Amino acid sequence: MDSYFTGGPGRGGNRDQALTNRTVYMGDDSVANEPHTGCARTWASITDEIHNLSLTVEQVQAHDRDALERQIVALQDGLMAMAAPSLLAVAEKLRILWSEKLGEDQDGRERRLILDDIHRLVGVSA
Repeated sequence: MDSYFTGGPGRGGNRDQALTNRTVYMGDDSVANEPHTGCARTWASITDEIHNLSLTVEQVQAHDRDALERQIVALQDGLMAMAAPSLLAVAEKLRILWSEKLGEDQDGRERRLILDDIHRLVGVSA
């Protein structure tokens, strides 16, 4: 556990990190899945926007679809450049990176298993 909670001198950790570590060590990973930091809130906002745009893509005319798809790709590029605030964010980065490689071949099945493993370990269904 971080020295913040044991009374020792801080070893580079901060209070937020120590709170998250303590909660996860005690078996409650719900805090680790919630956006508590500025980075996590930004990440959540961008992924929500990507999701909403993806839903809209299916409903617009072809000439508008291209612009929306470019906007989605630009947002995904932004996510790839950000530090992932959680293990779920790492899974999302892998899903973006592997989006065209999740086919039915052996490599695609293995990539999906990796993503499923991350979701299972974090306690969230894929």
